[in-house]
Amino acid sequence: MEKIDRLIDKAIDSLGLRKRLQEVESIDLWPKIVGESIASRTTPKRVKGAKLWVEVRGSAWMNELVYRKPQLIVKINRVLGERVIEDIIFVNKEE
Repeated sequence: MEKIDRLIDKAIDSLGLRKRLQEVESIDLWPKIVGESIASRTTPKRVKGAKLWVEVRGSAWMNELVYRKPQLIVKINRVLGERVIEDIIFVNKEE
């Protein structure tokens, strides 16, 4: 008899939901992945077309995060276990 977790995994795969769940997970794990300093100044909003959209408070942080984008993408995908996020779109949130 198969364990319930294997059955759930099979159902997720057969319904094509695995990638979408990983996209949502990238939003949920954002604070853990980027750390407290960045997380306190950003809010991940959505994933669409392998692009993670993140609101940033402050233009200085916007510039810093654009510079760090390649490392953040690698870090996110490493935590997720596969390439889910291909780009991060930073949007300035007016304070």
